[in-house]
Amino acid sequence: MGTTVTGPGTPDADLARQLTALRDQLDRQSATAAALREQEERFRLAFDVSLVGMAIESLDPYEPGRILRVNEEFCHLLGRTADDLVGRGTPDFAVPDDRAGITDVLGAFARGELERWEGERRYLRPDGEEVRAHVRKGLVHTQRGADYLVSHFEDVTERHRAEQELLHLALHDQLTGLPNRHLLDDHLGAALARARRDGTHVALLFLDLDDFKDVNDVLGHQAGDAVLVTVAHRVRDAIREADTAARYGGDEFVVVCETLHDAAEAEVVAQRLIDAVSTPLPLAGRTIVPRTSVGITVCGPGEPRTAEVLLSEADAALYEAKLSGKNQRARFTHALRTAANRRLDVEEDLRAALGDDELRVHYQPIVDLRDGAVIAAEALVRWQHPVRGLLAPVEFIDVAEQSDLIADLGEWVLREAGACLARWQREGQEVRTPALVAVVPPPHRLAVSVNASVRQVSSGRLRRSVEAVLADNGLLPGELHIEITETQFMSAAPAIQREMAALSDLGVGLSLDDFGTGYSSLAYLKRLPFNCVKLDRSYVSGIGVNPGDEALVDAVLALAGSLGLHTVAEGVETPAQERYLRERGCGYAQGYLYSPPVLGTRPPERAS
Repeated sequence: MGTTVTGPGTPDADLARQLTALRDQLDRQSATAAALREQEERFRLAFDVSLVGMAIESLDPYEPGRILRVNEEFCHLLGRTADDLVGRGTPDFAVPDDRAGITDVLGAFARGELERWEGERRYLRPDGEEVRAHVRKGLVHTQRGADYLVSHFEDVTERHRAEQELLHLALHDQLTGLPNRHLLDDHLGAALARARRDGTHVALLFLDLDDFKDVNDVLGHQAGDAVLVTVAHRVRDAIREADTAARYGGDEFVVVCETLHDAAEAEVVAQRLIDAVSTPLPLAGRTIVPRTSVGITVCGPGEPRTAEVLLSEADAALYEAKLSGKNQRARFTHALRTAANRRLDVEEDLRAALGDDELRVHYQPIVDLRDGAVIAAEALVRWQHPVRGLLAPVEFIDVAEQSDLIADLGEWVLREAGACLARWQREGQEVRTPALVAVVPPPHRLAVSVNASVRQVSSGRLRRSVEAVLADNGLLPGELHIEITETQFMSAAPAIQREMAALSDLGVGLSLDDFGTGYSSLAYLKRLPFNCVKLDRSYVSGIGVNPGDEALVDAVLALAGSLGLHTVAEGVETPAQERYLRERGCGYAQGYLYSPPVLGTRPPERAS
């Protein structure tokens, strides 16, 4: 019987160890292969069911980006089948402008210059629809050396569209669709940079609709919005495609014109805009004619002016156009800059003056032409400027009207006049009451007439202010008269009609001041509860000198008489003027023939 030796170091032992090691290695390889298969299966499942588009792309130096595999979401993103996609390059499906960029990125991966990349790219579906994807690409190394890319494509089309809509809303006016002030600033800055580079002119035109508030007051804000939309279209259609039209705010528009050869071209554009805007517009059963004033400024080659400066200059020119009668254009000059700076100084000083006790009220007597008795006084504001001395209203009223100061100024004068009248009455002056007031107070009480702005009337503040002044000073309504200048009227807006009717019902007298100089019609005099008209001094001064002025005086007096209105002639300076007015039935007068405006330290009286 044979004997088998298997101890350490024998051939059989070595073979056993080798077989065991081989078995272990095979087990490990089998486990590794199983793990790889499991990993590949998990990757395949994750790849196939991913909620974002995925693609595996070749990095073959000759065909980088060739699609090897895609998932369903990627097919859905591009609107194509897997058969359409596999074997073709991802640049083939991009919009033309993005293809070069995609190819450059793929080349950088193929050359080993990139390991990861992400960014947004645009692709085209078969129907031409553009989709936007946020793309992330990662390099995958294999043991075989056949590297490839795994790419994720997240559809961000709707998100991008929403972002663009928000950006559009942030940079455009929602009502008209025109660029707003923020986008205008960008466009104007870029236009100035191009003009400096190219040696051309840039013009900035500032448009402001004339009397637009009347449209809102008469027809309502919906009609006002319709006018703004129409004007925006007309402005846009009247300029070149390369020019910019923006809504600056309210009823203001700005146009930026580039590549002009000289300033004269800007004047032509401005007139074209005026003509385009003023085309009749059917609206709410009426036909209205929108009108605009235009301020112009031009920046030539080499002029170091900023967008802010140009806007300020065009605004100054716009103010000049308004003063010229509206529906006009005006070009900026340095004289306008001086005037604009002066207006700003006046506005700043006037704002301070309201709180610094610099304003004064002077009173000019109104006399009865039948017997020469003083029956009332007009309150006239003056400004005791600390540097310029005593200033007449002509020096600051227009500035107050153009700013937000006129209402505060008017209320201050009303309070001062009411308090002054009460003081006169306490002093026991025996004076007659004017027939021109709406309600005749007891015969020993004087009346005072106060100027008011249409802004005060339309704001609804005036009636409340009048009631407060009457109550605080123990005055009767008929002792207070409100004067409104005719040139401020362009329409009897509903808000104005309501406020004036309330004042009339209260018993306060209402005068139409400077009659004959503005835009009043007989309809206004019939519709609004005026009980007095004041004949403007420009016609009174022509008595005995200009037959045309005398004819106008006669016509106004006849008209007032036929409507049952009292008349006060302003600016009477000679006995001849007084005699002419008395003979033609004018009831009352004021002017330097009787007295200049004086402080209210005592009741007004005729100068000796």
